[in-house]
Amino acid sequence: MLAAVLVASSVIGCRHREPPRDPQAPVDLVPAVIAPATRETPVTQPAPLPPTQPSVIVAPKPAPVAIAPPPPAKVKAIASVDGIVIPRDRVVDLVMESHGLNMLLRVVQLELARSLAVKDGIVVSPADIVTERDLTLFRMAKDASHELLEKISEAERLKNTAEVEKLREQLKADAELMLQQALTRENMTTGEFALLMETNTYLRKLVDRQIAGKITDENVHEAFLNLYGENVRVRHIELANMSEVTDAQAKLQAGEPFARVAKEMSRNATSRALGGELLPFSRDTQGLPDSFKQVAFSLKNPGDVSEPVEANGSYHLIQLVQSIPPKAIKFEDVKGSVREQLYERWVTERMKVLRDQLARKAVESLKIEDAALAGQFRDRLTKRETELKDREQIARELAREREAQGRKLLESSSQPAAASQPEPATTSGATTIPAAKAAPMAEENRPPATTSGSDTPDQTPASSPAK
Repeated sequence: MLAAVLVASSVIGCRHREPPRDPQAPVDLVPAVIAPATRETPVTQPAPLPPTQPSVIVAPKPAPVAIAPPPPAKVKAIASVDGIVIPRDRVVDLVMESHGLNMLLRVVQLELARSLAVKDGIVVSPADIVTERDLTLFRMAKDASHELLEKISEAERLKNTAEVEKLREQLKADAELMLQQALTRENMTTGEFALLMETNTYLRKLVDRQIAGKITDENVHEAFLNLYGENVRVRHIELANMSEVTDAQAKLQAGEPFARVAKEMSRNATSRALGGELLPFSRDTQGLPDSFKQVAFSLKNPGDVSEPVEANGSYHLIQLVQSIPPKAIKFEDVKGSVREQLYERWVTERMKVLRDQLARKAVESLKIEDAALAGQFRDRLTKRETELKDREQIARELAREREAQGRKLLESSSQPAAASQPEPATTSGATTIPAAKAAPMAEENRPPATTSGSDTPDQTPASSPAK
């Protein structure tokens, strides 16, 4: 077949015609044997072919040639199981979807803090980061380990070094456990926490320079009064809106115990399980909004319940459980430790301010190249704007409630004096029942006005890691 194709191809490409022959001449169908040419033997020529009519010979189409696909790209494996390769890209994509944006924002915040530190000539060492982590764990543990801290103080007073070391190790173990619980509650990975500690180290060193030498003796004395002054224990019910507040107040007025209503209605999962009860706190305790503390300390008698208090998008009803009197401690005996605590408070507050500034800068100038992360970032900004609008709406609603209460008090206080006087008996023998008059709330018992946008009080014994 291949020979025929080649012959046909040669015929198609050749325009030569054979000379005409006698049609009567016989045709030798057997080709002549070609012998080597010699002088004795003449070469026998092949018989000429008879003339044919011109024709077109079409060569058959060649069989299609299969094009081999390019070799598959080498898959970069992250693991394998039972001979099955797990591609790295598949795992990375899932991690990026679930934690990518949080990690990115952590890294952005760290790089901005590092940039500020470099401008100020500040250097952070690995040992500095370890110190910051230890300090964070200590702050988390001290609020929940009062008894253990008192034992440590007593052992230090007795100069029992071995006991102090043992108790400190126990405190550290407790703190590590609380850290894991806090990370789970905040949905934060250990990698995110490590980035946070490194960022906090830079922020702390920046703030240290800002407040160095600025704490006065007057500041220390005021902090002493707050630390060793009056404390309170309270219960609270966290509610989402004024409709829920009204329902809770109706149950309390019907005689239901505050703790039972808290367990049934409070939106704070941690304190709800405890009947709404919080750890004792002073006016100086961190993690509670000022408005929340002011109202708690305005309650005079155990069992008193406040009016609704707004804090970070929620309403709170607060019940006083116990007023704890000031401790009998001399200022000079604790002046040094008070100064250290005040210094740490100032540093923490200014670190938060600086972190907020970095966050605003990131929002204004951050450009995300990855499409998926960019979409997540836009969604987060939209959610944040919605939350801010909700806070403003709650503040307006609370202001209207206070205004309505003020009008009611004004109307009740403007009733004619005769209305409160006993009615004289009538001649018919019937008695007239005087209308009940609502007693105006004493000004000193009214909760102070709350402020919008304050932070939600920390309901857990251990504070969450600072963000």
